[in-house]
Order: sequence, then C-alpha cells, then structure tokens
Amino acid sequence: MNNDESEESTIDAEALVEAFIGAWNLDSEVERLAMLATCCQPDAHFISEEGTVKGVQALSDAIEAMRVANPLSVVSYFPPQYHHSFLRFRWQTDLNNGIADPFWGDDFVEIGDDGRFRTVVSFKAGEDDLPPLL
Repeated sequence: MNNDESEESTIDAEALVEAFIGAWNLDSEVERLAMLATCCQPDAHFISEEGTVKGVQALSDAIEAMRVANPLSVVSYFPPQYHHSFLRFRWQTDLNNGIADPFWGDDFVEIGDDGRFRTVVSFKAGEDDLPPLL
C-alpha cells in the first residue's frame, strides 16, 4: 500500500459530506458552526455561482440567509466519491415552498491535510438536468 492508499483509508467521505449537508439543514447558528467545524477548515473557501466566501463563519452566515429566505428548505445528497484528497458529491435542495421545483448540483471538494474540506466548488445543475433523490 502506498501513501495515497493509506491516506484514503483514513478519510470518511460520507461522514464529511453528511456533516456539511447537515449544516445546511440547521437553523441554530451554534449547532451549524459546530457541525461545519467537524468537516471544514476554519478558513476554507466556498465557491459557487453566487460568489465566494472564506471561512466557516461566512459560510454559516450565507446558510443563515438561505434558511431565513426559505425556512422549510431541505438539502440532501447522493453518496460521495473520493480519491487522492478530492471528493465530489451531488446534492439536491428542495425549498418546500410549493412554487419552485427541487434543484440539484455537484460539489467538488479539496480535502486539506487535516482531513477536512479546504475548498468547495459548487455547480448548480438546475431543475431538469438530474433525477430527484429517492
């Protein structure tokens, strides 16, 4: 087994993504920041079509704005794929507002040396491109 294989066995990609997505479903800032701290470096970068934020506090603030605007929203994910310090996963957001259809996208993540998210790049696919989560 080479170093890359040894490192891969210590990363629980499912747990990282579960914590990250779980944070999007929390209304409590204290709980959200605690959850983000388990999966993200304090100064991690989060890049999406809406812009770039740096740090878990800024991400938590962005999540808070989304939760205030869409208090019934639920974010889910498909199982992640991981190799060589990078992972990807597909997510789905349902605003549950009776107006908008769920939308989907893909996140591509660089894992830092400490095993947490260093950089997350998110691409929104839209309402029609992907099948819904079952």
